Amino acid sequence: MAKINIKGDIIYNEWKKYYDHYGWDGVCPRDVQTIIDKAEHDEPLDVYINSPGGIVEAGQEIYTALRGDPRVNIHITGQACSAASFIAMAGHSDISPVGLLMVHCASVGFCGGNHNDFQKVADALTVIDKAIANAYVTKSGMELEKAIRLMERETWLTANQCVEYGLIDEITPVDAPTAPSAAAAYGEIRLTKELIEKAENEMKELENRKNALIEDLDDYGV
Repeated sequence: MAKINIKGDIIYNEWKKYYDHYGWDGVCPRDVQTIIDKAEHDEPLDVYINSPGGIVEAGQEIYTALRGDPRVNIHITGQACSAASFIAMAGHSDISPVGLLMVHCASVGFCGGNHNDFQKVADALTVIDKAIANAYVTKSGMELEKAIRLMERETWLTANQCVEYGLIDEITPVDAPTAPSAAAAYGEIRLTKELIEKAENEMKELENRKNALIEDLDDYGV
C-alpha cells in the first residue's frame, strides 16, 4: 500500500525546497506523481488529507493525477480546505467524524492597474471558480449553480454534511488505517518573497561551506 500525504500547504514544485529548508509541511504535484509512478500496478494508493489548501494550479495538477485511478482511496483525517477540498473529490473517499471540508472562491494576493486590469482579474477568477466547482459537481452530481453558491459563501461542512451533499462517500470506519496528520488550519500561504530570498541566501551559504570543507579535505588528502 502506497501512502500519499496531502499535508500542510499545496504548493508549486519549485517552492518545495523552501518548505523543506524551513521544515514546513507542504506538498507539490511532483511529490504525488513520484509516489504514483513508483507504486506497483495493483498497489492501493491511500491519500491522507489534512491541509489548509494552497495554490490552485498545484491542486488541479494533483487532482488530475489522482482522478480516475481505481487504486486511489482518499481519507480526510482533519481538514480539507480550499485547494485540498477539490483534491478530495478525486476518488472514493472517507472523512473522520471530526473532519471538516471548506469550499470557497479563488482569490489573488494582489491586483494592480486600472479598472480594465481589475476586470480581467475578476473575469479570470470567475472562470477558475467554475473549473474548481466542476470537481464538486462531478463527484456529487449537484448542479453547478449550487456548487458555486457554496463557494461564494465560503462554506464549512462537517463530516455528516459532506456525506449528505455527496461530496464524500462515507464516514471513516473505526478500524480504518490512519496516517500522521498535520496541525494545519485554513489560512494564507506562508511563503513570501522575503522568505524565499532568505532561504536562497542560507542555502547558498551552506553550499559554500560544504565546498570549502571538501577543498580542505582535498588539501589533506582525505
